[in-house]
Amino acid sequence: MKAVLGVDIGSASVRTAVYDLNGNCISYSSHPVELCYPKSGYVEASAEAYFEALKRSIKDACSNRNIRIVALSVGATASTLVCSSEQGEIFAPVIMWMDNRAVRESEIIRSRIGEFSSPEWLPAKALWVSRNMKSVWDKSRYVTELLDWINYKLTGEWVSSRCNVTCKRNYLCERSTRVFADIDGVNLFTKWPDKICSVGEQIGTLLPILAAELNLSATTLVVQGGIDAYMAMIGNGCIEEGTLSVTLGTSTVILATSKNPSLGDESIWGPFFEPVSTGRWVVEGGQVSSGSVLNWICSLSGKSHGQLIDEVERLEPIEEDVLMIENLQGNRTPYRNAEAKGAIFGLRLYHTAAHLYQGALHATALGAREAIEKVIEATKAEVKVIRASGGGILNPLWLQAHADALNFAIEVPEEPEKIGLLGAAMVAAAGAGVFSSLPDAVRNLEASYHVVYPARNNSVLRRIHKIREKAYRSTEGISMELERVMRGANYERFNCS
Repeated sequence: MKAVLGVDIGSASVRTAVYDLNGNCISYSSHPVELCYPKSGYVEASAEAYFEALKRSIKDACSNRNIRIVALSVGATASTLVCSSEQGEIFAPVIMWMDNRAVRESEIIRSRIGEFSSPEWLPAKALWVSRNMKSVWDKSRYVTELLDWINYKLTGEWVSSRCNVTCKRNYLCERSTRVFADIDGVNLFTKWPDKICSVGEQIGTLLPILAAELNLSATTLVVQGGIDAYMAMIGNGCIEEGTLSVTLGTSTVILATSKNPSLGDESIWGPFFEPVSTGRWVVEGGQVSSGSVLNWICSLSGKSHGQLIDEVERLEPIEEDVLMIENLQGNRTPYRNAEAKGAIFGLRLYHTAAHLYQGALHATALGAREAIEKVIEATKAEVKVIRASGGGILNPLWLQAHADALNFAIEVPEEPEKIGLLGAAMVAAAGAGVFSSLPDAVRNLEASYHVVYPARNNSVLRRIHKIREKAYRSTEGISMELERVMRGANYERFNCS
């Protein structure tokens, strides 16, 4: 039986799923990858660990010998940076997408090219490497995306995804990325693959030695994918105007297409021209830390999500008196402040981990509302459908908190944690010629959905939202002042001159 394979390389795991040509998931596998937090704002991982997890996941998912994989495609976190030789040898830990060490470099880039470049994005991270890890920079042939390196390991071809370069490297249509040719004497462009492939374009076939290791045919096509959230947008069928895709995971990503978006709104990312579909712009917003905030509370308390969900359900719907600002790793939308800090208000000795967890549920949902409102405003189109996916959907309280915060019905696929995999499978099927185009693949492989409605009365949550906005404004200056004082104190402590 012919089938296609979707791959989703997330922050903390690599997942694969095999789909038949009717969109049914035949098999699924997931393997974890460990993240490292060496200092404040830094997040790292191992490229080799991602590739080993990828191989194990593919082997597990493709163990049925009656299935013939005709094509595969990979979605991965964007701006997750690797430093590599031309033969794929890794010279440094992966700098993860959520890493915010390159704030200064993003400011330098903006001052030089006159365009926004987030510290999360690849150019700022690459410039940071050139300035702070010069020996690694000098010996690396490629300082580029984890997705580029993974596709090289699969095919032996160095290429970039148009989805990634459009959305994270200030690439517009046929304009060259040589906009970054000289930033303070550093040529970023020379460290990126020369070739750019659109989503759905064939990169090549599996390397024979790797195909044998994975028990796949050496004729298996590798089709260009892109950013994981954009693969979820495709899997959700949100490639037409009027639909909005929300991916809930470690972070939250909101995506909507538009024919005529607002330009120059710095509270959102983009609009980006044709990262996925011809003739369509994509507007992006989101939260750097959302599900990771819930994970953080679990880690502090030593309790699982399931335990805390049970405890929260025994509380009153909004009992906690705890107001949280969820910017534990900065703010992406609407404030675009990589140095924003989190905060918790109203703590008393009677509060438990469940109260904190409930406060985080509401805070992250209200933060998503702020981002979604900005995205919808920028599309200049009425949004009639919101579809949510990602592992966070499996948390029923978190999903309901989002519906309540938005006061909008949310459509949820029956297998929400696999929607990015389905999107990658759709891309693989279109690239292999199983369907005539990507929209055709989306129509033929569409997922099934159910609807989560907002609570009838969420007026208290709306009032909390207004207080939360005031809280962010009032604490922003305090957080920055505290950071300046502590940096000065650390300098005085360690300065031996």
